[in-house]
Amino acid sequence: MKKTKKILAVIISLIMIISAVPFCSYASDAQASWYSASDEKQGEGTFAQAVENVPAGGTVLIRQDISLSEAISVSKSFTIKSGSKGPFTISRASSYMGSLISISSGTVILTDITLTGGNKAECKALVTVGGGSLVLNSGAVLTSNDGASGGAVNLTGSTSSTAALSVNDGASITNCTSTLGGAVFAGQYSVVNINGGTISNNTTTSAAHLSGAIHADSQNARISIKGGTIENNTNTNSAAQAASVLYLGSTATAAITGGDITNNTGSCAVAYSKADSLTLGGYAYIYENKTSSGTESDVYLPVTTDSDGNNTVSTILYSPEFKSEAKVGIRTSKDLSGVVKFIGRGTSDTDISTVAGHIYYNNIDSAVFVSPSGKIFFEKTCVIKLDANGGNLPDGYSDTIVAVQGSSISNALKTDKNGSTGLPVPTKSNSKFVKWVDEDGNTVTSGTVCPSKSEMTLTAQWLDSGSGSASVFGKILETIGRIIKYVTEFLQNLFNGTGNDALKDIKTTG
Repeated sequence: MKKTKKILAVIISLIMIISAVPFCSYASDAQASWYSASDEKQGEGTFAQAVENVPAGGTVLIRQDISLSEAISVSKSFTIKSGSKGPFTISRASSYMGSLISISSGTVILTDITLTGGNKAECKALVTVGGGSLVLNSGAVLTSNDGASGGAVNLTGSTSSTAALSVNDGASITNCTSTLGGAVFAGQYSVVNINGGTISNNTTTSAAHLSGAIHADSQNARISIKGGTIENNTNTNSAAQAASVLYLGSTATAAITGGDITNNTGSCAVAYSKADSLTLGGYAYIYENKTSSGTESDVYLPVTTDSDGNNTVSTILYSPEFKSEAKVGIRTSKDLSGVVKFIGRGTSDTDISTVAGHIYYNNIDSAVFVSPSGKIFFEKTCVIKLDANGGNLPDGYSDTIVAVQGSSISNALKTDKNGSTGLPVPTKSNSKFVKWVDEDGNTVTSGTVCPSKSEMTLTAQWLDSGSGSASVFGKILETIGRIIKYVTEFLQNLFNGTGNDALKDIKTTG
């Protein structure tokens, strides 16, 4: 009897072990696990189950590649990231054309996970945000999608709920295509913050006023670019405002204070249509972007001409001050010449004089250079004040000029009436101009390299020629000297028969 009980106990144990096997198999096949904010495991199952059950502030841990046939809807804040054997990929099922994730509220953070559209044509964006936020952290990749409005992300908020995107260090949006923003469509009440990461190889091929990377043309869309790399994005349209990186419509605004925007191809890299909508400054680097024909074209600057023929360029605001690493090129809609108006910091008009394709302005800490093709560059500058020291500058010369630090001062000067360039030669009654000197007494010429300072003063030095009675006495001495000279010559030539000629000289010159 005891043996029978032992055998029965063994059998029951085996049955229990065998019956547990399917559960172990299910666990190993689970798409995801979910955890609380304190990293306590809550459960495992499909990706949809994980998103539904993860508590606010928790984490969905992806355990394998996932194919979706419908969008995962989100209305709370949590993180999605790959498990230890990742990074894993979330992609579309073969017949599915919609978004992979749809956010209506809350904040979804993606880390070490790839979302891909599989290069199928005319799908929706990989992620749609109708409210709340999408945050791309290190290892998050959005790639290979053809979206109707935004290849990777579509942001369309409302008056009650802003739609936001943040791209941080280590994240990337790449190889996406759309008719409205190859990478991102920023619609109404949306915010895009590019703090780091990479946005590259995205394309748009549609209408002129669109962008290969980020398109913002709806009510209250706001773009901030503080870091990261935006490169190799393309707009194949040939219209003047066909941007490769960022297009700002009449109701959108942007501030670019950092990041490298380079090697993009389009009619321009950044285009905007509304005055005061674009702010540049800080470490902004928008340079070496090209048109399809290879001409450099960075920020597009619209120029309008009034009935009197005066040119006015659209406003660009500057804040904060450009740092030494900053470099921004601008292509104007027409070649600038003569005097134009440029609004610095959006406060007041500033006269800009142009000579041989160069223009300069004084209200901000940069000078502007315009090539004959209408290209402008911003560089760190020094404001040079000219103190004539009692004299007068020639007509047409200002007592303040702006020179580029590290460059010859002559590059900042107008051409005078004789067509020559250089520091002006002032005039002063009864005095002869000698030279210009700086605050330390050093001689400064047109060829002097402008120092690395924001401001300096040059003072004119004079040699006094005399005035009043002293001047009359000088003339008397000069006349006596000439008489002695000619008398000497007369006596020397007397014996040669030429004395009469010398005497005539005295009468005619004395």
